Amino acid sequence: MTVATPKLARRSAPHGFTLYELLVAVVVATILILMVYTIYTKASRSYRNQSMAVAMQQHARFAIDHLRRDIALAGFNVTPNSTIDPNVCVQPSSPLRAITAKRSLPGTTVASPTQNANIAPLEFTLFGDYTGANGEIFITDSVAGNTVTLQTGFEARITEAQFLRIFDSTDSNRRYLRIVDAEQYEVYIPISGANYGARQIVLQSAPPARSGTQTCGIQGFGLGLQVSPAMFIRYRLEVTDAARGATSLVREDIQVDGVTPVEDSKLLIAENVVDFSAYDFVFDNDATKRSPSLAVTSTPDATILDDSGEGGALGRLSATSQNLRFMTVKVTVRTEQEDPDLTHVPRIGPYTRINTYDVYPGLEGAARTLSLTSKVMLQTLAVRNI
Repeated sequence: MTVATPKLARRSAPHGFTLYELLVAVVVATILILMVYTIYTKASRSYRNQSMAVAMQQHARFAIDHLRRDIALAGFNVTPNSTIDPNVCVQPSSPLRAITAKRSLPGTTVASPTQNANIAPLEFTLFGDYTGANGEIFITDSVAGNTVTLQTGFEARITEAQFLRIFDSTDSNRRYLRIVDAEQYEVYIPISGANYGARQIVLQSAPPARSGTQTCGIQGFGLGLQVSPAMFIRYRLEVTDAARGATSLVREDIQVDGVTPVEDSKLLIAENVVDFSAYDFVFDNDATKRSPSLAVTSTPDATILDDSGEGGALGRLSATSQNLRFMTVKVTVRTEQEDPDLTHVPRIGPYTRINTYDVYPGLEGAARTLSLTSKVMLQTLAVRNI
């Protein structure tokens, strides 16, 4: 029988890793972990950017849908321009115009205006039936002094809560009542009270009564006249959180003077909206109203609105909004957070593209942006054609 020598026994016995093999294994494992981490980091960043892009698209579409709908309703069931409308009986103390525009101050609508240069959003004030009445026309039973009593029948369609919201008289400066007399003249008087049970609307003053010297107004007891509510609303941008660089598109009710916001009426439409503008304004300048003469203004320059917001074709005091037929509305929205790998490129001009937005000037990176546009037809103004 052969006996193995100790030397041969040591050679055939099992043995562990050498230090070299262990180091190689550690290096390979480290590389694999780094690869997995890199893939995970890139995937997480890509998913984060995609999620923010989807949210940005949602905000942009929601904003543009609201703007398109409400701007298209400007002038619905109201006069497009009380100053020149021959059917307006007794001029209101403040001019009533279907749509006016004003350029906002950068300090109130742009976060970090130094870094985000050449951004001056517009704000639009609209006049029409924005009360929630959905075009409902009420018929009068009588008009006595400043009290308008409605005929029965509307109660089947409108609840008391809806009635009080439609004819809101919380501070006597929120709504107009539009009264159309027998000769189709229109009277606009602010509402000061409403009573659903009594079917009554109380006005700030009595509407004019037709007489030998007054050629328009209420005749007799005011039976069978058409009445409907009207109000101003405004769309604008607002810095809602300066610390986060947050700006939002808001809609607010405006008092009967067409200027003063109604307290606690602000409604946030979309977050992270950084610009709101319009271009390609199409006006029908035919004075005869028989042969359309369309003129296009590409940008909101001084002919559309001046620096004060009072002059120009859409200025508050000189607006010719009754001639507006089309315009293109544009909103620009940013992502919620900045991309640290993106370099901020400031806007080079007031009408050029906004490529990025600097939310946190002290940090590297920039927020991505998305712009959406929509052409809006002012069909109501075209139908009135005054």
